[in-house]
Amino acid sequence: MTLRSARLHGSASGLALALGLAAFAPAALAQTNGNPPPANAQPQSGGAPAVVVTAERRVVNLQAAPIAATVVSGRQLQQRGVYNVDQLQFISPSLTVTDYGLGEDFNIRGIGKEETNVQTPSGVVTYRDGVATFPGFFTQEPYVDLANVEVLRGPQGTFAGQNASGGAIFITENDPSFSGPGGNLEAQYGNYNDVRLRAVVNVPVSDTFAVRIAAHAEHEDSYFKVSGPHSGDPGRLQDFDGRISFLWTPTPAWRISFKNDFVYYDDGGLTASVLPIPPSGPPYPTYAISSGLYNTVDDVHSLGISDWNRSVLNIAYTFSDGIVAKLISGYQTGYIASIASIDGTLAGNLFAVKATENIWSEEFNLVSPDKGPLRWVAGAYYQSDTVHIPFGLTGFDIHSPPLDILLDYTTPKTTEAVFGQVSYDITPQLQLVGGARYTHSQFTLNDVTSILLFGFPGAVFGLPPEPAHAVQNDDKVTGKIDLDWKLNDNNFLYAFVATGHKPGGINTTPVPFGPGAFPVVPFAPEDLTDYEIGWKPTLLDGHLRAQFDAFYTTYQHFQLSFFTPFVGGGGAPGQSIIRNVPGTTTIWGLEGQAEAALGPWSFDVTVDYLNTKLGSSSQRLGDPSGFFESISGNRMVYAPEWTFNFGVQYVFHLGDDSTLTPRIDYSHLSDQWASPFEGNDPTLPAAFDALERYAYHLAPIDVLNAQITWDKAKTHISLYGTNLLGDKYFVETGQTGAPVIPHVGVAFGLLRQAAPPLQFGIRASRDF
Repeated sequence: MTLRSARLHGSASGLALALGLAAFAPAALAQTNGNPPPANAQPQSGGAPAVVVTAERRVVNLQAAPIAATVVSGRQLQQRGVYNVDQLQFISPSLTVTDYGLGEDFNIRGIGKEETNVQTPSGVVTYRDGVATFPGFFTQEPYVDLANVEVLRGPQGTFAGQNASGGAIFITENDPSFSGPGGNLEAQYGNYNDVRLRAVVNVPVSDTFAVRIAAHAEHEDSYFKVSGPHSGDPGRLQDFDGRISFLWTPTPAWRISFKNDFVYYDDGGLTASVLPIPPSGPPYPTYAISSGLYNTVDDVHSLGISDWNRSVLNIAYTFSDGIVAKLISGYQTGYIASIASIDGTLAGNLFAVKATENIWSEEFNLVSPDKGPLRWVAGAYYQSDTVHIPFGLTGFDIHSPPLDILLDYTTPKTTEAVFGQVSYDITPQLQLVGGARYTHSQFTLNDVTSILLFGFPGAVFGLPPEPAHAVQNDDKVTGKIDLDWKLNDNNFLYAFVATGHKPGGINTTPVPFGPGAFPVVPFAPEDLTDYEIGWKPTLLDGHLRAQFDAFYTTYQHFQLSFFTPFVGGGGAPGQSIIRNVPGTTTIWGLEGQAEAALGPWSFDVTVDYLNTKLGSSSQRLGDPSGFFESISGNRMVYAPEWTFNFGVQYVFHLGDDSTLTPRIDYSHLSDQWASPFEGNDPTLPAAFDALERYAYHLAPIDVLNAQITWDKAKTHISLYGTNLLGDKYFVETGQTGAPVIPHVGVAFGLLRQAAPPLQFGIRASRDF
């Protein structure tokens, strides 16, 4: 059976199975000292909101926490127009998000993951209510009924996991409340026929048991114009999400909550435009020239469906001496079905995938009371993560010659860890903090690649199925040593050294060229050491809070995607595999952020400068044409040198007890590279360098959002607009690890996925 005849589907039975599994699954616990994570207070007249951070398993005032972090409440997310993961990069410094349709990759300070795959660990870990979520896939879940989002920058090797070397994102959903019945209804309509409905209902059944339900549904037409004999509706969005939460406090010592989230996400399939090569030759125009960016060509049946379920159980018990025991358990299951063109032309070449992923995790914590000079946290963690891609429904379909490359693999991974942190007050102003985490992980690859030539099994032509099996184990200790100085009530200083680690892995690039022709190629672990200092002042009698930090990071064996040469590359020609960059990669930067509430005025601003250099080495990396190119000293992928975000709002108090609040948010990301190949090698032809700069250089991004909101009692109406400047930028570029092939004269496989254009509409909600 060829891929073109295979049926990929997201069936109702699959959704029912996901819900059924979740009903019996344990799930995860919140991260506070036995109490619900507090929603950060909102600005009052004459004061800035109080902000806390919970990522270290207890509630800590952000202004007295030795960590660089952006913490935004659910209400502030709405004010800033942040409704999904793609928009986080416009509220936090040093953060970029790359959107691959059915998955996103994060990079913080240039560290994370530049290509979506199953074999590379992410350097940024995302948590939902204390449970680490899917690494790279199933991330499009909208931000509905949230308490807050915490973006932590820098290694989080003690609490978030050893591979959180770039940072971590903690998302906390609202818990049920005993304060009384209530809820919210919201409706939105915008251009591109964007219709969105939301509802939240909170019901305290008794003094000790409460229920909360949240639901979200959205339909939006595609903003792409697709030509060619395609079928399906690429770019069209249909999104349905639901959550049910229970909270039970049978005694003051016990706190038990359960949450179940279900998401069905259908984006119609990925559509992307091919980067055209101007006939005039060099000097080529900048990559940012994007005429026709929303005009694409396709000739496949476009499909892009994912659904997933997450169950969260939170159990905390507070002993009489104040020590809190917490159980953090989680079960997640996800399904993807996708068909997309791999060349954006009428050649008919496509990649199809049907895959499932299941994650089971358990965490146990003991947390000391907050009182006294000595405080501590101890914990243990286990996770099982299995990706399965069944035979016959996943792989490449190539038209010339008629060729199907069919994949069949399973990649189970297990992780076990123990961790702890101790804080000791040397004096009332001086504190020493030390934390460490020991982690053992095991990654197993079971892969069989088969091919069909002209519809016949490849074995007929001497190309039998190619099996691959490998197991890789990893053991590492990561952690942090920190010295804090509370200069006075309004100034907090810190300095620390922290380490991060990402395990190695095994490349799963198709190898359909005969047994042993291209052996399984592993890649080594990577390690980093981060040195950081910071200052957190609180000024103007609490009206203004700020954070400033400087960091220097050294990276060894940085994992990066590279193009596979025809000979000895460890994979199929034209594919990318993961390799370690030799030498020392260095990262240093400066970050600042502030927020203020001055009467009716509110401001927030973030800015950062980031300098990255890939490792220096005499090793040179080649392509099939015989040209070789060094990446020594080049910038890291998706690491803009500058980012800047600014928001301002003013509250007009009207005569009828209503308010009118206009708000403007502006974000700037400087130029980036979508590949480590920057076209700056003096040993290569000038035309080759110019073509690479054209292909992989991403122009700066400038995004302006605005909204004006009328509030009266429980009624809220907003007019909104996003990307008001109409900036045409890219959220994804394909084949990021491939150098341009000069003798062909095109950027091999380079596809561009456009970010949303200007959008506007009206939103109305009613509290009850």
